[in-house]
Amino acid sequence: MMCFREGCPCGIGGPGSVEVAIEIGTRGKIGVSQARVTLGFCSPKCVIQFWEECPTQQDVLEKVAALCKNKEGMKR
Repeated sequence: MMCFREGCPCGIGGPGSVEVAIEIGTRGKIGVSQARVTLGFCSPKCVIQFWEECPTQQDVLEKVAALCKNKEGMKR
């Protein structure tokens, strides 16, 4: 797999790789719950650059949603 930071050509899973998990509160028909979003990065440097580009939870969710939308578009 590739690093989650847009534009980084490096892969994850090797020495120095970092995984970041974010807990997100959700509301559904049954009640309140939490979802976990896990992002993989090739290095701590990419994590820092990503947080500078996307400092809020909303920024992160927008980035994830855009990637999901692009993935769906590629299947068609």
